[in-house]
Amino acid sequence: MKNVLVLISSAAHPALNDGAINAAIDGVGVTRVLSYQADHAYRAGTLDFALQPFEPPPRPVNLVYAQRGRLPIKVRAFIDFAVPRLTAKLKDSG
Repeated sequence: MKNVLVLISSAAHPALNDGAINAAIDGVGVTRVLSYQADHAYRAGTLDFALQPFEPPPRPVNLVYAQRGRLPIKVRAFIDFAVPRLTAKLKDSG
């Protein structure tokens, strides 16, 4: 494999990843976002991952919180909301 250095100058600096993804879909150029952020476009076939062979292996996700006494209801609600969704999402992408 040959290493190639490519200098890229960008005229656009989208503040939001959605804007960068939409610009890439529209053919403006390439973008660098996290794979889960572009997953919907990838699955729809409107984007392709150019450097997918170089991605590091996935890492486990943990929800960590400081427990001081009773667990606040908002934290419990978030955990109950997030865990099944993260589990399903990571199962689908892995």
